[in-house]
Amino acid sequence: MTDQYPSNKYSKSKVGKAGKALVNGKLDATEFDQAMDVLSWWRYQHEKPLEIAYRVLKSISNKHEKKEAIYAKRLKRKESITRKLIRYPRMSLKNMQDLGGCRVILPNLKKVKKVVRELRTKEYFKDDTGRVLCDDYISKPKLDGYRSYHLKGKFPTNDGKDYRIELQVRTVLQHSWATAIEIVDLFTGQALKSNSGTEQWKRFFAKVSQQFAYMEDIILFERMDNSEKFKEYSERIMKKENGLDACIECQRLSKSLSVRESFEGYAQSLKIASEHILGSKIEGYVLVEVDVNAGAVGTTLFPAEQVDDAQLMYIECEKKASSAQDVLVALVSSSAIGGIREAYPNFFADSTIFIQHLELINTIPPKELSKKWARALESVTGKRVSEF
Repeated sequence: MTDQYPSNKYSKSKVGKAGKALVNGKLDATEFDQAMDVLSWWRYQHEKPLEIAYRVLKSISNKHEKKEAIYAKRLKRKESITRKLIRYPRMSLKNMQDLGGCRVILPNLKKVKKVVRELRTKEYFKDDTGRVLCDDYISKPKLDGYRSYHLKGKFPTNDGKDYRIELQVRTVLQHSWATAIEIVDLFTGQALKSNSGTEQWKRFFAKVSQQFAYMEDIILFERMDNSEKFKEYSERIMKKENGLDACIECQRLSKSLSVRESFEGYAQSLKIASEHILGSKIEGYVLVEVDVNAGAVGTTLFPAEQVDDAQLMYIECEKKASSAQDVLVALVSSSAIGGIREAYPNFFADSTIFIQHLELINTIPPKELSKKWARALESVTGKRVSEF
């Protein structure tokens, strides 16, 4: 541990008080700086455990999907921390279990299940009774439609302490949904991710998630061309009780909210600096700064050996961002072939995969065209609609 972040610099009591102070928000400049410094120190204690968790996740996931797996890790943003503390009043900063987090994004549900099955056998994720600490939001999605598999494990530091790290395992389609909701939050000032926002947007994302789940139930769906996807998805909609009605509701909300046009506008509004950093495999961290009002995205690369410098700049940027509206600061890392942008498309307003699959939903015609649609479906599938 460095001189800047010695392991015994603050007590857990001090950490808990800093969290409460940041949530309260009624701090003068000195008090705010002190609370942020404590948060930065406490967050940094999770760096080594996070790296171990990341290696465990990669080691297991590579057995099942080496070519297309996307890995990423991050230390939780100050804004995300305070929002969570507000959402869960009984929670303390010292007990928050996802200050450090890493994830793997896999092509399909089959791969997700294989990776999860093996991760669940590891002692890192078991409590004293042998129970696995996990949340299966795929089998039981959150009310907002969020789907992913979470495991919480204890991983050691160099001085023998253990810290909780959260691992997420999700599909590409689930990831596209999760990042799309963060894009809307960033550009509209909502907090849909925390279940706070307009009812229309919340209902839209819940309905889209349901349709994406239908798609993921189709074997090798991600490998199909557009005509095959249309055929298989159409059949699936017809087989589901009220499947077509749910699809039509999704279409209605998409049109009412001008979703495609909105996402295109978000992407066009940002000028991204240092594109070469975004498309490279990073061994270390990238500090990302998004200023929505200025329409700018800045990135700063820190090699692995400069992690201390990265942490110091991270907290300083967060302090400045706290007094500014529509500014996001994050310290992230990824081994994705497509770099940081592939792993964190939300920071760059990149909703490409989400919109591609939303367009598939919008391809299904509404009820008033059902006869014409049925004839088209029969032509594509070779089956009568009554056979579905």
